Amino acid sequence: MALDDDSLRHFFPRLIEVMLQTDAPVYDFRLADLKSRLPAWESDERDAVRNLAESVWWELTNHYPCRLGYFSDCPSAIDLLDWCGLDLTAHLDHLVLAQTVSAARHVADLVYAVLTTRGPFATASKARVLAWLNNPAVGKCLQDAFFAADADEVAAHLSKAHELWTVCAT
Repeated sequence: MALDDDSLRHFFPRLIEVMLQTDAPVYDFRLADLKSRLPAWESDERDAVRNLAESVWWELTNHYPCRLGYFSDCPSAIDLLDWCGLDLTAHLDHLVLAQTVSAARHVADLVYAVLTTRGPFATASKARVLAWLNNPAVGKCLQDAFFAADADEVAAHLSKAHELWTVCAT
């Protein structure tokens, strides 16, 4: 992020391409700094970055496991949404309302990440996600997906997350 804005805009597509193909950044790049720099970009450039974040979220909502490199897990994808200035609550609500087992498994992972680790998020979004987890729709999402699960492993994953959510979030 030591690059000036013109250089960052030039290299940004390649940086994101590498992040989408690699589980962890292979270089020292603090994407969180994007949040403060993005407003100064041209509107079509900001839209392109936000469309990327929306695409990552759509892919995450519809597939589990997700093959998006650094953004393959729900906390990392939430950070990307936050860095791009997108509404976290609306996107989290969409994850619950998707009514798919894959989306519910990401909700389960989010429950684990928020309720069992100290700092799963690179941004300040943890407090907003924790507040969102108090929503009864989260428990219903996990429960409904448990009954729709087609494998014991999937059902166990959802059941354990529901139990943790019941004890910690409500």
